[in-house]
Amino acid sequence: MIQDLHMLKEKNKDSCVYCSMLTPFIKMGKGYSFAPMENKDEGKKSFQSISDSSPLVKGNKVSYKEALREVKKIIRLEESMHIDGFSTDLQSMYKVIDFAEKYRASINHMCSDELNIFFSAFQKYGGSFVSFNELKKRADFVLMVGARQEDFSSYFFKDLNWNKQKKEKTIFFLNHRKIDKCSDIVDQINYLKRFLLEDNTSKDLKLNNLKAKFIKSKFPVVLANIKKKDYALTHSIFDFVKFVNKKNRIKIFNIFGSHNSGGFVNACVTKTGYPNAINFTEIGPLYEPNLISLERQKNIKNIQIYISNFDPNPNLLFFKNNIFIGHPNFVEKNKVDVFLPTTTPGFDANGLIVRSDNGGILKLEKNFDSNYPSPIELIEEIQKN
Repeated sequence: MIQDLHMLKEKNKDSCVYCSMLTPFIKMGKGYSFAPMENKDEGKKSFQSISDSSPLVKGNKVSYKEALREVKKIIRLEESMHIDGFSTDLQSMYKVIDFAEKYRASINHMCSDELNIFFSAFQKYGGSFVSFNELKKRADFVLMVGARQEDFSSYFFKDLNWNKQKKEKTIFFLNHRKIDKCSDIVDQINYLKRFLLEDNTSKDLKLNNLKAKFIKSKFPVVLANIKKKDYALTHSIFDFVKFVNKKNRIKIFNIFGSHNSGGFVNACVTKTGYPNAINFTEIGPLYEPNLISLERQKNIKNIQIYISNFDPNPNLLFFKNNIFIGHPNFVEKNKVDVFLPTTTPGFDANGLIVRSDNGGILKLEKNFDSNYPSPIELIEEIQKN
């Protein structure tokens, strides 16, 4: 169950768990752009594959003017609206949230399951969090729970910039190797919680080593990998932290945050005081994490506006009327009522996203020109009479 880092092999992934995106970035000038790109020529070639999309109305090519006219018609004829996805840059999020408030729509992020689970556990148990820079500079004990080596981009370990000895002495993985008759990872966490607080030893020498390292550590950290619908594991992690704090103050490094969900939380809190799952009503915004999901809203609301700049193939559920704003290569663009392709921050537009550890903002830099409008421009046009 407990493994030292040197026992695991690094693998290059197409995802970066700590930069709020499902794609790693490369540094380009003062900002960042999408990888895989070894250079701008490769990036430009990649972008050209999405540079010929057109607006669609029920699968038929139209002008932006005609598509926007259809969007306005749908909104005028239908009374209820839900906005989802929010896989976009921070400035666009603020604009869409203002739009939702005006039209009294409900909003949520495509990673709503992870967000709901995280905040339900945080509200119940509490916790103290660290940024990636704090983890890198101060941590002397790291317990990775619910995470495997292959869950990480190689960029993560590269940016830690720890030598082999530091890694071997500092990082421990809690995986599914049986320990003291416990094979389920939640049971393992509960066992480890008791073991760290009790004055005893184990027959498992690796477990004794972990305990000794934890007790002596000055800045211990639990790395929590919040996964979709993993309620029991997430709550057990927060419960673990709460109890072992009696022995040694331990911090949490949280790695949820794909598709700029960290940015969505920040934008929602700034606007409403709530982190996600918000329903704008006549009496103001309501926080309804158990009600505002695509599964529930599709049976309540008539219109869905789905925003996704970064993911061309989101898990979309279809409402009575469906409007997609975002990635030019949206896989199901012929199935929605209106498809509006936009610029993509990091390719043909600038943008800001929030790191998943909330430790700062990343600037996505425009590298190529295109004729697509931005999501902000489209939302502004939709609001015009």
